[in-house]
Amino acid sequence: MEKQKTLQQKQRQWRQNQRKHHLNKKLNNLPKFTPGQSYEIIFINYMTAFFVLLNLIKRARTTKYFTIDTETDDISGRPALIQLQLIHLENNNNFKEEEAIKSTIIIFEMCRLRSETFNIHPRAQELFDVIFHPSNIFLTWGNEDNEMLKFQNYEFVHSLPLTSLHIINVQGKFKNWYNSTYTHRPYKNPGDAWSLQMAISTIYKQFLDKSWTRSNWGQGLDIRLYLNLEFNAINYNVKSSLTDEEEQTRLKLVNYAIDDCLAVTKLAFQIGPYLPIKEINRCDDIFHEHDDDVDEDQDPYVAFDNFYQDFHTKADEDDELLQLLTAYDDKNTEEEQQQRQLSQRLSQLKTTTDEHIDTESTITIVPATTSKKRSSITPATSNYQMATKKTKTNDNETEYNDDDGDAELPRFLSRTKDIFQETMKPLLDKLSKPIDIEILRTMALYKFRIAVDDLNTFLWTAYLHSGQGKLQVSKQPTTTTTTRNISLWPSTVKELIKKTRYKSDDINVVNDNTFEDFVRAMLRDFAGHNRSRSNEIKIQKQILANSFTLEMEEAIDKFVEQHGTAFHRADTEEQIAIVEYEYEDRLIDFEFYDQTPYREQVVVFQNISERKYEKETAKMSVAILKQRLLYNHLPDSFETIHLPEPVSLETIQNNTMRQRLTEQYNKILQRTKADMFTMYIATEQAKADECVKEFDRDYAEMKETQSTGSPHKRLTPTMLQLLRKRVQNINKHLIHLFNLKTRFFDKAPTVKN
Repeated sequence: MEKQKTLQQKQRQWRQNQRKHHLNKKLNNLPKFTPGQSYEIIFINYMTAFFVLLNLIKRARTTKYFTIDTETDDISGRPALIQLQLIHLENNNNFKEEEAIKSTIIIFEMCRLRSETFNIHPRAQELFDVIFHPSNIFLTWGNEDNEMLKFQNYEFVHSLPLTSLHIINVQGKFKNWYNSTYTHRPYKNPGDAWSLQMAISTIYKQFLDKSWTRSNWGQGLDIRLYLNLEFNAINYNVKSSLTDEEEQTRLKLVNYAIDDCLAVTKLAFQIGPYLPIKEINRCDDIFHEHDDDVDEDQDPYVAFDNFYQDFHTKADEDDELLQLLTAYDDKNTEEEQQQRQLSQRLSQLKTTTDEHIDTESTITIVPATTSKKRSSITPATSNYQMATKKTKTNDNETEYNDDDGDAELPRFLSRTKDIFQETMKPLLDKLSKPIDIEILRTMALYKFRIAVDDLNTFLWTAYLHSGQGKLQVSKQPTTTTTTRNISLWPSTVKELIKKTRYKSDDINVVNDNTFEDFVRAMLRDFAGHNRSRSNEIKIQKQILANSFTLEMEEAIDKFVEQHGTAFHRADTEEQIAIVEYEYEDRLIDFEFYDQTPYREQVVVFQNISERKYEKETAKMSVAILKQRLLYNHLPDSFETIHLPEPVSLETIQNNTMRQRLTEQYNKILQRTKADMFTMYIATEQAKADECVKEFDRDYAEMKETQSTGSPHKRLTPTMLQLLRKRVQNINKHLIHLFNLKTRFFDKAPTVKN
């Protein structure tokens, strides 16, 4: 609580304010203050995006000098604002204006870190920790007492080493510099000090407005705090709830807040040699002790701000393929007619030749000398295979035994953590007669197994339809007239049938009927298991009689869905998507070979297809890693990362010191994980960049071939349409997988066990 001011203090404060008012009015005739360098303003409040914090953390790690100022709300008297300028230099060891590059100004709105419905992301703590590190240098104007101390009661600030900060009061150093540089000394009394406004007006002949010193700094300066969406029948508009006058006031307060930092920085550059700047020993940072950050500026840049950008854009090579098709069609009409005539003659020749082939022969040998003749390549000999990757699931959750009561419990039903009992306890406490929780746990296990086998039924039905040639695929217009259905048994079916029914020597006798019988048997097994489980659930309900309520069953169903089934649903949807993609891709393959292509055309077609798939898959990997970071759903391997903890840490008797060291250890561990994941993203990005270059190179070669290459190397318009169809299938498939992943990550905090 602020002490009540005496009448004398109030009078002195009034006179001081009057002097400031008259000085401000007097200097108002000067040109307005200009910082002399470009800058970017970023507000930190509950509206701040997660990746903005990540970007700022990266910037702060490479920044050594900060200009700091604070503001107190005039109405409530609460510390409200922390303004920080991150002074970015080409060389951190050379504090000169010519070394300065675009600055970042952060305005921490301390009264706006939380709202009724939103909270700032916890990663904000890392931003505070990185900035307010004892190794950094903070420039201020006046206030020898650390202004940050008045923010100690705020979240994210109370744990900072505020008393260890290296603070330089530019105000005092400016007086020394001025007295040494100029003969006239406006402030001869050692106790007199330069105001920031007077220093700017004297040195630069510019006006620094100080009329907004006492303002409502807690009201919120970020325009996003005042934006509302207004919907109508057609579209929506974003409108501010501020009046024109209020908006003008907001802008003036923002300018005041940033000008205070920029003015101090400008004067600090002016008096550079008079600042007691020296290298601080980063003894509190074990990484800097080993010079791990000396080449930090050379680290690969990861575009954290592009997390929401789709990894495949419409402005991609798809449109180029269409343009290439049109250009080729227009340019080579006459040549295409000649090609068709040649093809007809070759067909006639082939028909004539086939009449003399031995009827027992099943292979046509094409002489090497007939270079112009199209090779008899069939889809069966195509080496184009798209890699598919299954989602790894918990073995305990995917094993199926006839006796589920003896099966090992999945983690979310485990008695170790027993989140199931915690969930059911409020309902059990309402009962007059107790119920054995193990009966409910068994019921939940049966329900989970039923749900998983229902999902397996969907998946194996897709396997069956793929093998029978009954899968529904998208219809994309081409000039081909192929309407065939193909039989494609997924690799999962082939692997399982090989492991369970045939020895390696007998696998060659397997045919379509064998595959179909095997899949139908699996579907019957799923249905049979689920009938038995449903009967077991009925028996359990009869045992519990009236004690088991509808509310309890709904609670069990919801628990099983959130903590168990959701994981398997995401995996099943992904596997079905892969089956549908491979089926449609094989159809495109058959359509291509219906064109009886030359061997060189096959190479071009398959090569571009593979490069496209590799490129988009690599880009998707980067995007998924970024989404993992967005939803804080890191790979399981990161949960096992540990650093050796000091053996004697727990033996320290001083509780405060032990807690401080423990917190420091945890921060180092978290930073290690963050740095490792950043490296993961950078590695995947480098791989994606290489794939993009390889695709661009091969695509450029194909375009060159289409323009100047020989006819047997150029793809026909129909082949180009099929290539575009395959590219669209790849895009559709990978975007679908990406959406499945992100949807799963969005649900993961709810279902993760």
